[in-house]
This record gives sequence, C-alpha cells and structure tokens, in this order.
Amino acid sequence: MAASISKHIVLHAHAIAWGHNKPSASLAVLIVESCPEVVVTFLTSASMLPRIMMSTLSLQITIDCVLDISGAILDPRLPLAGFELADAALQKGEAVTCRSSGKTIANLPAPTLGIIDPFTVYAIEAIRVIAKGTPILAWWTAPARALLPLLGPSSIGGMANPSIETLDGRAAMKAKIFARKEFEPYRCTGEALTTIPGLAPLFDYEWFPQMVRMS
Repeated sequence: MAASISKHIVLHAHAIAWGHNKPSASLAVLIVESCPEVVVTFLTSASMLPRIMMSTLSLQITIDCVLDISGAILDPRLPLAGFELADAALQKGEAVTCRSSGKTIANLPAPTLGIIDPFTVYAIEAIRVIAKGTPILAWWTAPARALLPLLGPSSIGGMANPSIETLDGRAAMKAKIFARKEFEPYRCTGEALTTIPGLAPLFDYEWFPQMVRMS
C-alpha cells in the first residue's frame, strides 16, 4: 500500500463530540475515494473509534488508518492524551498503534496536511511545534449563526477574546478556565449579540446557558 502513496493527511476532531467527528469521517471517505494516492490517518479517542468506523462502512469505504490514541477519556477539557506523540511518530515514519484494536501503522510518508477541528487547539499547536511547515486546514461544519459569533470579528458580534490569538493568551485563558470551581452563569440582559447581514439578531439568552428555577 505504502509504495503507491504520495500524500498523507492527518485528521483529528473533538474527542467526545460526535457532531464534530461525523462530518470529518465523511470528508475522509471523500478524500480516499477520489484520491487513491492519499492516505488519511484519523487520530481519535476510544469512544469515537467505533462510531467513525461504522460511519465510514455505511458509506461503503474503509478508512484503514483510524486509530484510538487516547484510551478512556477522563477529562474532555484536557488535550487528548497521545496526540502529540502520535503526530511526532508519523512525522518520522515511525509506528503508531491503536490502543483499542492493537492495530499498528508504520512506514507512511510524513504528513503533508493536517485537517484539524479548531476546537482541538492543542492539536494545532502540536503540529506547529513538531512540523512547522505542515499546512493546517481548520475544519468545522457549522451554520453561520453559530460560527460567526464564536470566531467572527467584533464588528458583527464576534465574542472571541483578542488575547487568545497568541500562545501566551491561550495559556492564560486555559489556566483561568481550569481554575474555576463551579459554573458561572452568564447574566442575560436581552442584549443583541450579533448583527450579521441577512440574519435576524441573536440575543444573549439564546446563546448562553442559564440557571433554571426548579420550583
């Protein structure tokens, strides 16, 4: 198989969110089906592995390199254990073993592209450190109503903190999130958060979780 392969794509999505992995699995199938010279390595978790395999089988295409690199997920907020080591091994053409099935892949060309769920920033950062020149495609399927408030500019209601554009800013934000002892509800006021041309306004109470009275 490896003799005919000229390109290698590493694909990775959120460790426990099927809504992020299902479209990624479909994309992997389309790539393998249309580009036989490309191998796709889908690095995932123990909980997502069987669902990805079933999804690709339903499309009548088998993705050979779907690997559980984490085992059981103890805290979904933390970077997926094993991603950095697995990507480093792939960059060197070394073996990577699936922790669920025991299957091992080896002797593949170094990855030429990473297709990464932007919710897994740790994966983007790892690739940039391990193989700085490897292009990264941020792949997230979502409606504009969800995508633009999270990642869009502030001029149309984007809520991303500018500080997280830097490594230091992301590190500080992670430390703040992990230090929280309990959920802090957002105090909704009925403010319109987005004014995207062509769409109705999105109000704060539609976006943020709220405390609910049980009596």
